[in-house]
Amino acid sequence: MHNLLFQEIKLISGIMRKGLSPLVATVMLIAITLGVSALLGSWFTSTIIMGTIELYNFSTLIKINNTFYSNNTGGPDSTDPLNPGEQTILIYYCSNSICTANKTVEKVRISPYNCPQAWTETNIGKSCT
Repeated sequence: MHNLLFQEIKLISGIMRKGLSPLVATVMLIAITLGVSALLGSWFTSTIIMGTIELYNFSTLIKINNTFYSNNTGGPDSTDPLNPGEQTILIYYCSNSICTANKTVEKVRISPYNCPQAWTETNIGKSCT
């Protein structure tokens, strides 16, 4: 009787130990990892890369002796915009009454008309001549 009980316990414990083979477990782990990375990758791409924008019709805000002046400097227009990675030269036309001798150009801020939050600002610190 004791020997029979031991064989039944051995048989039950042998059945309970069965599981996935290491090969199947590895394949499932790789499949789950690829699936999760595909979902997260597409989510990160959609949240980080919003697209590119072409910039045109720039305006300039310039600070001369603690006074701000605004000017539309133009630059590329909507028919030939400034594409991502491109550069251009903007010329600020300053009247003789504003840019007189011995005044200091302290700061310049440039922003495009179609994307005003994409401004850039530079400290100059140069005197007018």
